[in-house]
Amino acid sequence: MKHLDWRPDLLVIDDFEDRDNVATPEGRRKTFLWFMSDLIPACQPSCKIRLLATPMDPESVPSRLQADPAWAWRTYPITRAHPRTGEEESTWSDLFPMAWIEETRRQYQRNGQAAVWDREYV
Repeated sequence: MKHLDWRPDLLVIDDFEDRDNVATPEGRRKTFLWFMSDLIPACQPSCKIRLLATPMDPESVPSRLQADPAWAWRTYPITRAHPRTGEEESTWSDLFPMAWIEETRRQYQRNGQAAVWDREYV
């Protein structure tokens, strides 16, 4: 938040889009315009921005920024290949044990929601 003459020097944004924002081209355009023309200019020029997000559409803000080489990105899927064995392992085993991952993934697949699993967890 802006305080007196000081502008924010750090933004941490967590999942600010929802299905309603990304449902239409107009909604995606408005959200991107707000991000670029209202939020970013309100910050100090040296502001660090951390956007924690699940891209919900190829034209969503995270997807558009990810395609821009000026924005550095890291992706943390729920599983990864073990560096030595290549076997699938949990990225956060304390929070998401492999037994939970495997059962939950099967539930999504059984219910025809594999794409939702991929979007939300991979």
